[in-house]
Amino acid sequence: MSRLKPLSLIWKLGILFAVTMAVAALSYSQLERYAAAAAEQQQRVEQQQMIPILVLANDLDANVRLELAHFQQRKFPPQYVQDNWLEPHDAAGLIGLQTSRFLARGEPLTLDAFRYDYRHHFSQRLQNNHYAVTVSLGIEQLHHGMLAIGDKVLLYSADQLTQEAIWLANIEVLAIDQQYQQRASEAALPTTVTFAMTADQAKRFEHMRQLNFQLWLQHPQQRYPALTAELRPVLHRMQSERYGDQ
Repeated sequence: MSRLKPLSLIWKLGILFAVTMAVAALSYSQLERYAAAAAEQQQRVEQQQMIPILVLANDLDANVRLELAHFQQRKFPPQYVQDNWLEPHDAAGLIGLQTSRFLARGEPLTLDAFRYDYRHHFSQRLQNNHYAVTVSLGIEQLHHGMLAIGDKVLLYSADQLTQEAIWLANIEVLAIDQQYQQRASEAALPTTVTFAMTADQAKRFEHMRQLNFQLWLQHPQQRYPALTAELRPVLHRMQSERYGDQ
């Protein structure tokens, strides 16, 4: 009987140890699953906060014209994103531009990485050494809406003090910005018209716009003779009304 007691004690200790190890293993497994779930949740939250940035799918050398297939997006933590980094919605505006330097795959893109394309700018319609000059005109000088882009006009002005006539011929109309009132019964607002002028013509026109200049419409395909005779303005004087019996 005395020998059985140590054996039963050993069995009890072994069972207790096994139970303890099983509980420890179960607790460790639960802690491990909890840590994995917490890490996954944290990663999910971080993924939701990540900002997509426009990058290149492959390395590109300088002077390569961009296509849509060259772009892809890559997500960055908000604390690393810089203000000049381009986003995926900017890709449409970059198609057709050329790279200005070597660009590595996955590199965040900025505007300085491309040569800007001015082909679609309004300024591209100007010839060499010409300027776009804009002035507000009334409906009468617009020939009641008949003036159109591409027309050629002669601008004429006369200084009533010095009796000096000034004119600019063969001036091209580059743009017309018509603004109308919402009510049809109201008169049209002044309209801005943009002309193409050389530097000398623009300087003369700046003086003319201070006077009361007139706009004469020309035929765009005909050459008009230059004005040689000085045209003086005609001043109309209203006679005073007479009251009483005639």
